[in-house]
Amino acid sequence: MDMLLLQSAMIDCAMNVRVDSSVPGMMSCDATRDVYSTNGRTVLLDRGTRFTGRYEQGIVKGQ
Repeated sequence: MDMLLLQSAMIDCAMNVRVDSSVPGMMSCDATRDVYSTNGRTVLLDRGTRFTGRYEQGIVKGQ
């Protein structure tokens, strides 16, 4: 459990770019605090760790 982070874990993250969900694009954010293992003993991700990802177009008219 010292190295386990559940898939459902929430990670506080500060956005680095503005997201426009009307068009697909890239995004990134930085963790605002250390992320600990499930049992709380081990820091798995340091505060400031950068996450990057891609998002798709949001809800379109008629959905």
